[in-house]
Amino acid sequence: VELVGRAFEDYEYFTNYFQNLEERRKVLRGVVYREYLTNFKRTHYLVVKMNGELVAVAQINAPDYKKPSDFQYLIHGWPLVYRGVNRQRLDDWLAMDAAAGRPCHEYQATGTRIWYLSSITVDPSAQCIGKQFIPRKQVPYIRYLQRLEDQEHIQLPREIYEDRLEQYRLRIEAMLRYAQTSDRCRNRMLLAYFGEKSSTDCGQCDVCLSGQGRLVTPEGQQDARQRILTLLPDRQRHHITELYRLQLPTEELDAALAFLIKEEKIRQDDGFIQLV
Repeated sequence: VELVGRAFEDYEYFTNYFQNLEERRKVLRGVVYREYLTNFKRTHYLVVKMNGELVAVAQINAPDYKKPSDFQYLIHGWPLVYRGVNRQRLDDWLAMDAAAGRPCHEYQATGTRIWYLSSITVDPSAQCIGKQFIPRKQVPYIRYLQRLEDQEHIQLPREIYEDRLEQYRLRIEAMLRYAQTSDRCRNRMLLAYFGEKSSTDCGQCDVCLSGQGRLVTPEGQQDARQRILTLLPDRQRHHITELYRLQLPTEELDAALAFLIKEEKIRQDDGFIQLV
């Protein structure tokens, strides 16, 4: 506990909440002592000694670590931490500390082999490499000048929601174009999305490798549909391979055939097509 007090009493993690040095020392030593006392048989400690003096300690939680209950903190004297300190500042600090560690605890809970380094402390006066990792006063930080408002008290202009909705709409449309387009190099599409340009196709994406790249125009589709209908004037069944005699580009032929079937102008059955 004394080691932690020496190492962290000037750390912004505490000074931002407790400007008074004596109050800060009281809170720091009280919190650490009760935390160690409650967790002592639940967690693991790695310690380093130099010339018989303790210079570093790390608290490590095993994968099966269970956080003590409120009752267990209570019987180990946690309420005594509040003696002689500002209760609101201590509550604010505890809430911040809990929020800071929550992502790590939640991540540890997702697996069965995850160890969590809860804290590491190195004596600032010790001549060892570990001390250079202790945050100093020069570390940049953000200090809020007023308490954050609750979500229900915040009202944003309608324009903000509309702008965000438009951004999401454009993003979704770009994703759909990327997934559905079969006539443009995908690498060029990605570059265009991020504001870059390329004058050549990549030659590596599925579009380039499949040989697709011909743009199917409305005029081309109309011409292909008309030529298919001209091939089937007798209303007899024709094998679908007869369409190759039209010598149409594959993209235009597929698009025109799909359109005619959908509009029920022709019928396809077991490899044969005929006028309806």
